[in-house]
Amino acid sequence: MANAKRFDPQADIHGVLIQEMIGASGIEVIIGASRDETFGPILMFGLGGIFVESIRDVTFRAAPLTPADALAMIRDIRGYKVLEKAGVSELKLAGILLKVSALVEQFKEIQELDLNPLFADTHGVTAADARILLD
Repeated sequence: MANAKRFDPQADIHGVLIQEMIGASGIEVIIGASRDETFGPILMFGLGGIFVESIRDVTFRAAPLTPADALAMIRDIRGYKVLEKAGVSELKLAGILLKVSALVEQFKEIQELDLNPLFADTHGVTAADARILLD
């Protein structure tokens, strides 16, 4: 911020974005949440990248999730074999689903949340991008 102000003292700066550079390794998945007027927070999980748009291989559950719900979401997609064959850590993915579930339960102002893409492999999961829409 100081460097930008020195460069242009009149600059209208509202913040900065700092992001870790990650390598695109692992399988792309997506985790999302939206708030339904009747059911409350609904979570979504599926294969990411071109798969989410082209074959819509996703599954949904109402929050709050249990650990069994989170694992079922992962195992219910048609592309589960892709995750299994790649050795993706189901427990790490389930942990993120549980945290997103808790987040949207606790913060009612979250209307939508997308973690897309997430890169999942045998070691864990890395989010490359996130979007949260507040009420």
